[in-house]
Parts: sequence; C-alpha cells; structure tokens
Amino acid sequence: RFGESMHRRMLKTKVEPGDKLNLGIIVCTSDNGESNGRLDQVKTVLMNSLGNVKLVNEVVCDMNASYDTIAHRLTDAVNGPKMDNVDVIFVVVLGKTDRESNQFLFRTGLDVSHALRKMTTKHADAMAMRLRKAAASEDALAALFENVVGLV
Repeated sequence: RFGESMHRRMLKTKVEPGDKLNLGIIVCTSDNGESNGRLDQVKTVLMNSLGNVKLVNEVVCDMNASYDTIAHRLTDAVNGPKMDNVDVIFVVVLGKTDRESNQFLFRTGLDVSHALRKMTTKHADAMAMRLRKAAASEDALAALFENVVGLV
C-alpha cells in the first residue's frame, strides 16, 4: 500500500539544511603514485558538484590483477568497514596520464562496471545515462565508459 510505503514516509521526514551526505570514494588505479594529483582533482570536482557532502573515507584498489581479483577487491572495498557510515559511494577508475594507457583504462573500467553491476540490487539506468551524457559533454572519450548507478 502506498500510504505505508517507505517512499511515503520519506516525504514526511524533514531534511535539515545542515545535514550532509557522507561520501566515500573508491579509487581503482594501476599506479598509486602517478594518480595522486589527478585524484585530488577528482575529489575537488565531486565535492563542488555534489554540494552539501563531506568526504568520510577513501579506499584505493590496485587494479594490476585478473578480473576475479579485481571483483574481489572491489567487493571488499564497497562492503568493508571503511564504507559503513557512507551514504554515497563513488568508484573512480584512474589510469596513467599517457595515451598508451587508454586500453588499460577502458578494460579496467569494463571490469569494474561488471563487478559493480553484480553488487547493486536496484539499478538506476536512467541516472547512469545522464551521468554518461554529462561526462561526455566534458570529454568525448567518457561516452565509451560504462557507468553503474544503483543500491548496494
């Protein structure tokens, strides 16, 4: 019944303007040293774009491995204790800055999105498409990458 539904109760609860979403970032990278500067840029863009959020935790997953290992590391990062008090989790795949790494970045992105797709229970495909279009408006190559949005 709609009157007893979770969505109806959410409409009745009042969200205070000072309430901030707790943000968690999982970084999938092949080279921790080289990606630090770009990770700071990504965090800045996320924080500015999302508005009223605070960064609670950050986890780095090494992606120099097989798909099974990547999926296991990602599952551990998403379900691990560092993400317990987090409302929103962003998984970011960072490659090296040179063009030669595009193939690695694309393949790793597919592996990560495949693993995330298995973890999410309710997929938000329309939101993922909006995210893809917004990313492509900044960089046309971003349209190639698979975005996954859903509940974990």
